Amino acid sequence: MNPNQLWPASFQQQFTKYTGSTRALPGDARLRKLSFLLSEGSTLDIGGDYRTESDIRDFGNQVSYESASNIKNSTGAARAKWTAIFGAT
Repeated sequence: MNPNQLWPASFQQQFTKYTGSTRALPGDARLRKLSFLLSEGSTLDIGGDYRTESDIRDFGNQVSYESASNIKNSTGAARAKWTAIFGAT
C-alpha cells in the first residue's frame, strides 16, 4: 500500500505538483543506524552514511565517450542524538 494514499484526497491535491518519480543515483551508498535504550526515558541514536558517485561529462559532438571527464565524488556524514525525559511522567 502506498502510504500517500492514507491522506484525504483534498490534502493530496494540494501537494500533487510537488510529487514526482525518483531514480537511483549512480554510485554506491551505505547507510547505518544504531539505537540504544540507555535507561527508561533515555535513548541514544547514532547514524551515518557514506556515498561515492561517478559523473561522466564533457563528451558529445567531436569528443568520444572514452575521452570524457570522469568526475568522482565521495561524501560522508555522521549523526548522534541523545533523547532524555526528566521529571515525573
